[in-house]
Order: sequence, then structure tokens, then C-alpha cells
Amino acid sequence: MSSTGLTHKIYAIAWSNNKYTVYMLVRNPKGEVVARRIVTIDGKFLESRDKILEFVMRELKRRKLRVE
Repeated sequence: MSSTGLTHKIYAIAWSNNKYTVYMLVRNPKGEVVARRIVTIDGKFLESRDKILEFVMRELKRRKLRVE
């Protein structure tokens, strides 16, 4: 990895009680996992996987998280 700073990789998304819970691994520039992060996002249920991923990525970008 040639980037600087931490990057996040999503490994699971769950939906319950009108909230999406996004589970991510946090990696350093060497590619080593240094932490896990859980983020909850309020939202309505979206039927398709593509719409859910698009919504989650938009929200994470809004929170200024670098996601790969």
C-alpha cells in the first residue's frame, strides 16, 4: 500500500432497528490491521445490496473516512 494514513475495509454490514451497523478493519500504510471499527448509520431499509453499499459508502465519505 502506498497511501499515507489509515484506511478502512468493510467486512460486514448489518441492518436492525432502522440502523445499519458497519464493521470495518483499520489498516496502516504497511497493510497491517491495527484496529477494528464499528459505525452505526441511521437509515431506511434498502432492498438491493448495491443500494445499501452505495448509501453506506456515501455516509462514510461524509464522515471523512478513507474506505477501500
